[in-house]
Amino acid sequence: MLRLSSRSLLILAWILSIFLIQSVQPTPTHSLAHSPPTPPLTLITVTTAADEFALNNTCSLREAVYAAVHDVAVDACAAGAANDSISLPAATYTLTRTGEFEDGGLTGDLDITGTLQLTGATSATTIIDGNQTDRIFDIFSGNVTLTHLTLRKGAADNEGGAVKLRSGTLTADQTWFDHNTVRNFFGTATLGGAIYNSAGSLTLKASLFSFNHASSAYMNNPGFGDVLYNKANASTAIVDSTFRDSFNRYDGNGISNSGYLSISRSTFTHSLNPIRNYGTALIEASRFLTNTAPTIRNYGQLTINDSEIAFTQIQQDAFYCIYGGGILNRGSADINRTYIHDNVTEYGAGVASFGSTHIRDSAIVRNTAPNLLRGRDDCSSTGGGIYAPEGTLSIENSTIASNRATYTGGGLASISASTLIANTTIVSNYASIYHSVVPENPSHPDAGGIFTYSPITITNSLVAHNSSRLSPDSSDCHGKLVSTNSMILAPTARCTITATASLIGVEPLLGTLADHGGNTLTYNLLPGSPAIDAGSLNGCPDHDQRGIYRPQDGDGVNGSQCDIGAYEYLNPDTAVTATPTTPPTATTLPTATLTATATPTATTQPTAVPTVTEIPTNQQYSVYLPHLRK
Repeated sequence: MLRLSSRSLLILAWILSIFLIQSVQPTPTHSLAHSPPTPPLTLITVTTAADEFALNNTCSLREAVYAAVHDVAVDACAAGAANDSISLPAATYTLTRTGEFEDGGLTGDLDITGTLQLTGATSATTIIDGNQTDRIFDIFSGNVTLTHLTLRKGAADNEGGAVKLRSGTLTADQTWFDHNTVRNFFGTATLGGAIYNSAGSLTLKASLFSFNHASSAYMNNPGFGDVLYNKANASTAIVDSTFRDSFNRYDGNGISNSGYLSISRSTFTHSLNPIRNYGTALIEASRFLTNTAPTIRNYGQLTINDSEIAFTQIQQDAFYCIYGGGILNRGSADINRTYIHDNVTEYGAGVASFGSTHIRDSAIVRNTAPNLLRGRDDCSSTGGGIYAPEGTLSIENSTIASNRATYTGGGLASISASTLIANTTIVSNYASIYHSVVPENPSHPDAGGIFTYSPITITNSLVAHNSSRLSPDSSDCHGKLVSTNSMILAPTARCTITATASLIGVEPLLGTLADHGGNTLTYNLLPGSPAIDAGSLNGCPDHDQRGIYRPQDGDGVNGSQCDIGAYEYLNPDTAVTATPTTPPTATTLPTATLTATATPTATTQPTAVPTVTEIPTNQQYSVYLPHLRK
């Protein structure tokens, strides 16, 4: 029989205890595994504003970038590591070591790979000047952040005057892009006056863009994206930023997007065609003021929420007629809770729709389509508010008011479009119009409100007090309308109406176009209006243009019924304040934080437009409604 010593027994007991402890430990899973720690940040401080690469016991910007990218010490610059930060004191850093087409960072632009932060003192005092000899940054890959900087006078052939983002991630926070240019090189297209995003992820926060330019190419063809060119595989997010004074003759554009673009709480002023979209674009809580038509041109998928498009002016030297002062849609566009007003252009001064356009809870007001003789076109203005020659158009819970067209269709003109409308007026082919208000749209001849070549179906809609030079007292419509539960006050002799449960020739008792709550302007119904509770519950949305619950019992008789038009009357004795099933989302617009100067007068005095004197700072914007209620 085997006998164990006391010492052997102790060792055996210890081994067994270790085994038992390990056997009861939980098996680590992938979800509980620890991520590798973030590499420490290596700080490199620039000590000279000179653009140099030499052994003189200083650290230049070029040397600092080289040290960070290649993880080596250069002159007085510390060696970089996996995660680097370059600190730039207040100064103007002018790039003078010329030499294009060199990708090592020794001459020309500053070439970057890896994770790198570049931080200045303030955007007004820390300036990197490209000296109009090359672009400033060429980012090949990695994760790059620019903060408190100004990038100015970058100039490159074809792509990205200030920055070329080939891949990776770039964040520009409180950065000013000023007077950057892409030049025409052997007749090829120029792309991205300030930034060219090839296949990266770009974020612009609280930044400013001014006087950037994609120079005209061969035979005066325009460049694409005076400010930004976003390629098909690229994505860009813009928030709290300002874009101004981007103007390329011959059909230029500010931002040209073929990938994914989102814009939030930003302002665009004094530019020609600020947005041209071929990809997917989302615009929220933003303002487009005093630009040159068309403000937004869409060929892809576009969504606009809670925004303002106003005071767009005519391009005076264009050869051809201009379509869509506020929005020109040749793709798919959803426009929600947006105020489109005081825009000017020949066809569709508010909106020109050639594709699929859906307008909800919006106001299209005081837009003007004048008659012009262009260099190669005679433009007979049509569709002051909306021009829909083809495609599909739907409008719900919207107001079209006080628009003008010199020729016809002051409120809306439709040639061959298929239209569904809620709370707005539109003229289209085979359309249904729900809850529409189209008062006071004077034009001539003979179609102040609605002009159509094809039958339009309107439901729960109100058309009244439109006028024209030829028919001042009876110009609400011209063409064929199929009306259900609608009010048409004064149809012309050329307006054929097939009416069911409609009120023809009845005064609607409207109030004024004003701020009656909600995001945009509306016409209110006065007490005793025959439009109250006269609509159909069939197709009645769950809120009106202001977001007020529908239907209400406005007259105190026979329960709740939908009102005709975009406005739901609230009877103080029977009002229901329940939240609609799908209430409109309220987003906020930026308040003016910069100095303001008055803009030129269009049809009415416009809102003051910010004149930029310094970079905007990160902040929580608030008070959206006062901007839209003016």
